Amino acid sequence: MIVGLYAFFYPGVTAIALLYLIAAWAFVRGIFEIVMAIQLRKEISYEWALIVSGLISIIFGIVLVANPGAGALALVVVIGAFALMFGVMMIVFAFRVRGLPTRLERLTQT
Repeated sequence: MIVGLYAFFYPGVTAIALLYLIAAWAFVRGIFEIVMAIQLRKEISYEWALIVSGLISIIFGIVLVANPGAGALALVVVIGAFALMFGVMMIVFAFRVRGLPTRLERLTQT
């Protein structure tokens, strides 16, 4: 309740805190995506899609931290562009992973 009241009375501070939270989330997520792509490189093909989405996440986090005073509209545009690029990379990755169970089943049968 106290945090809610603080957010209501100090929306600017709350917006900046939310911006830093989103930036940290994107940065950490990007690192984990790259690590996961490296670990899965022998099991999947086109792991570059996961690496690219990780790099996009890291760049997004850095851009948010570098420009914390950006207006709400600019942040919405950046989030929209990030979501679009990230979504495309995840769709590419999903199509590549879709056939993974069949490939794994073939490997376990031999």
